[in-house]
Formats: sequence, structure tokens, C-alpha cells
Amino acid sequence: MNLRNYEKLSRRTLNENGNDIQNFKLGMIGELGEIADVIKKHKYQGHELNKEKLKEEIGDFMWYYVKWLEINMQKGENKYFEELENEIKEVEIREDLEEVIFNLECISRYMFFCNDYKNFAISDVAKLIVCSGFSLNEVLEYNIEKLNKRYPQVFGEKRSVNREK
Repeated sequence: MNLRNYEKLSRRTLNENGNDIQNFKLGMIGELGEIADVIKKHKYQGHELNKEKLKEEIGDFMWYYVKWLEINMQKGENKYFEELENEIKEVEIREDLEEVIFNLECISRYMFFCNDYKNFAISDVAKLIVCSGFSLNEVLEYNIEKLNKRYPQVFGEKRSVNREK
């Protein structure tokens, strides 16, 4: 699955009230925290690395990230999906949690200190995915499956509030 297909498939779960950059930035920040929590529990609290949870949280981050890119591409920039896909092709899939931690820090820095989306580190997003041991396709398909179960038709506030964890 490429990012354009993912964007089309995931569009049906977009909350009509939340289609703005601030929502997507807050969502990305929240999901980065979820990713960090999975790694923290493994590295410092004796937990096994929960690969399914890690893939789920990276997929959730990608949902917000793709929506954020989509808004920016509507402003006349349409190269970012291709740039990310090309960047991912350049990085070997491996499990390197130190690299994941470094890329989480880089992405967070960009989000807090750069309002210009053109400076957002596409390479850091790519490395976040592949250094977690996943392909882009794996993460995107997993996320679409989860969204299809959670929101069989479209996004609904009741389903969002009352969903199972």
C-alpha cells in the first residue's frame, strides 16, 4: 500500500470537526508519546518489546502525519508522499531502538520548533518506521484494518468515546 492509497482509505475516518493542522499536530504529539511509552517500558521497566503495540502506535502516528501532509499538499505542495516513500526505500528494515529513540527526539524537535512543514524531517519519520522493524506497507495496512474494525462506516464520536482499548 502506498501513501496515496492509504490517504484515500483513511479519509473516511476523518472527524469533520477536526480537519485542521492543530488537531493533526496534537495527534502526532500524542502518538509519539505512545510510541515512546512502548520503548520506555521495554528499555527501562523490564517489559518484553510489544511489537504489535509499537506497530499500532506508529500506524496511529502515520494517520495524523498523512492528514497533516495532505493539508499542506493542498497548498500546492504535492511531493511529500513520494519523498517519504523514496526515503523509506533507502533505509534497511531493522530493529534498532536507539535509532528509533533518536528519531522520536528529532521529530518532536521539528514539531515544537518548526512551523514550516517543509522543514519537517521526512527522513526521521522513515527511520522511525523501518528502525522499528516494519515496512511502510505493514504499518499502513495494520492501521487500516484497525480503523475498519473501530469505524466500520465512518468516524463517529460515540464510537470514539466508547471504544474498547
